[in-house]
Amino acid sequence: MNEELPEIARDDEWAPLVIRTDYTDDSVWREVIAELSRAAGAREWESPAHLVDDRRWNGVTSDEAGCSAG
Repeated sequence: MNEELPEIARDDEWAPLVIRTDYTDDSVWREVIAELSRAAGAREWESPAHLVDDRRWNGVTSDEAGCSAG
């Protein structure tokens, strides 16, 4: 990967971070967003997920992003 990744700024550091890295199927991404919304709505104590939908992340692996996957 040659391009520098954009910085992710978020208000709530405790909110789960979900970065879209695959742009081959928009309907699957919408399903992910819908499921995260349903899950957050069911548990009032949980912060909503911070979603990153930026094509500069397309194809980036967790190793390239410098984060742990799991």
